[in-house]
Amino acid sequence: MAHEIVGELIVGGLEMAGEMATSGDNKKSGCGCLIITIILIAIGVGIYYIATAEPTPPTRGLITKKLVDDKMLIKTKKGEDVYTITHELYLNKREGDSIILNN
Repeated sequence: MAHEIVGELIVGGLEMAGEMATSGDNKKSGCGCLIITIILIAIGVGIYYIATAEPTPPTRGLITKKLVDDKMLIKTKKGEDVYTITHELYLNKREGDSIILNN
């Protein structure tokens, strides 16, 4: 799906650039078409990378301390950090339990 969008943007930009360059009305129109084509290609490449980006894996950690207001101090591979979780999960988890957090 993403490669189809990128292809349409590139082909449309190149067709527009070709029409404007061969019109002969203005000698500077070729440069403007080149700039528009480069911008369209950059937008297409950005859309492609956003559409094909890998999802981030969940964070795994160990609950070291329960805090107030549904917050927990969780130790992960990156270090300790405070996370706010749902109230039901806060009630069911204890210190020393493992937890998986989706980012």
